Amino acid sequence: MTVPLIDDDKLPAVAVLLGAEAAEVLAAAVAQGGGALRSLRLEQVNYQPGRRLVVEYAARVQLRHGRYRDESLVAVADVAGPPPGSLVLEAQGIQVGAWRVPHDPFLPGLPRASSPAGVRALLGRPPGAVSVSRRAYRPCRRAVLLATAGRLQRYVKVVLPRRATQLRGVHERLAGAVPVPRVVGGSDSDGVLLLEALPGRVLSVALVDGEDVPDPGRLVAVLDRLANVPLSGERRPTSTENAPMSAATLSAVLRSEHERVARLLTGLGEDRREPLVTCHGDFYEAQLLLADGEISGVLDVDGAGPGERVEDLANLLGHLSALTLWRPAARLRVEAYGTELLEAFETLVDPVELRRRAAAVLFGLATGPFRMQQPNWETETRKYLDLVEAWLASAKSA
Repeated sequence: MTVPLIDDDKLPAVAVLLGAEAAEVLAAAVAQGGGALRSLRLEQVNYQPGRRLVVEYAARVQLRHGRYRDESLVAVADVAGPPPGSLVLEAQGIQVGAWRVPHDPFLPGLPRASSPAGVRALLGRPPGAVSVSRRAYRPCRRAVLLATAGRLQRYVKVVLPRRATQLRGVHERLAGAVPVPRVVGGSDSDGVLLLEALPGRVLSVALVDGEDVPDPGRLVAVLDRLANVPLSGERRPTSTENAPMSAATLSAVLRSEHERVARLLTGLGEDRREPLVTCHGDFYEAQLLLADGEISGVLDVDGAGPGERVEDLANLLGHLSALTLWRPAARLRVEAYGTELLEAFETLVDPVELRRRAAAVLFGLATGPFRMQQPNWETETRKYLDLVEAWLASAKSA
């Protein structure tokens, strides 16, 4: 594992959990469940300097009968102490919490959702074999799995139990206004929601492959229909308000860019407040499905609620800029689409604010290469910072 040397006085376990000594610490978690840890690799890292570190590892485990199995392990260092329900281990003289996935103490429904037998019961015991594959996992927060039984497909979303009923209600209230997946089952007490699988390909794939994509008016129409559905809740923090935490992480893991990060954070400035309407909360190209040239699905409405329209618009523009880094072969096509959207969106909201918020979105996304442990993540992070500078320059010129 290759990670930067991080000196965190409040979380001294960071140096252990991100270094070679992590294997020694995590071996105890594997041994308790029966087995021996043979290899360990960083999979994703969520680091909040001075507050919390959550690390997922890809592990190779040798079982008692000699066979090998690939597993996911999670370790958490928190100034508040190990999470209740986790296995408490020692690292650098302090206690950390650990578990073998799917036994996430924050997501009590995940073991059931990860088991073909458990999912079979959720599906109403259909005939034939049931297979379950993990599509996304954010330790301590949520997971998404795809369940298949013959031709039947369902997505299983696992969230904090206290959020399940509220999220179910959001899906029900948005149904009819926008094509969100229907909740067709689950167990709110465990934080498990069973969602229908909608038809279509995600907009990002269609765009990269050169297929027809929605014009700006069709995207705005989706947001207009969302805005007509009143949802309660607290206002979602803006990308600008989240920027200081991103700056702290970037400065800690990429020390050579500390001055640049500080300068960009200052350059982001403060928000110009916009009217509150019901917003998606994480509106971008991977959340939209297309079928027969129409928007057939709006996904991941976990963050839907009161917010500012400019945030949804800027989020899409920022993610499209990031897509040029992920799919460089399609860069010109993606940039042309982004330009088309920008020209349309800036007639709806303040052009300067739109560009500045897009810069703030990218500033937050700049932590992604480190979090997902991309190869050459340092170089990739600098590319994100280049995009932040470009959007801030665009805001000034506007």
